[in-house]
Amino acid sequence: MPLIITVSFVFIAIFCLVFGFVRILIGDQLVLKDRLHHMEITMTQKYNIGFKVEVQADFSTRILRPISSKTSV
Repeated sequence: MPLIITVSFVFIAIFCLVFGFVRILIGDQLVLKDRLHHMEITMTQKYNIGFKVEVQADFSTRILRPISSKTSV
């Protein structure tokens, strides 16, 4: 029985060390990614840019005109 407890504690200790190491390495990237995503949302709302502006155009402007201009050449 003490062997199982010892193995369990070793496993938990190794798991915590690996988890902590990965968290330290990736933690900064996750914070940066979150900040960039927040900035993208803020800038899109502030300047009314992004996907919404492209979708506001009608179907013929977005799809048919580019296709017809490429096929007429």
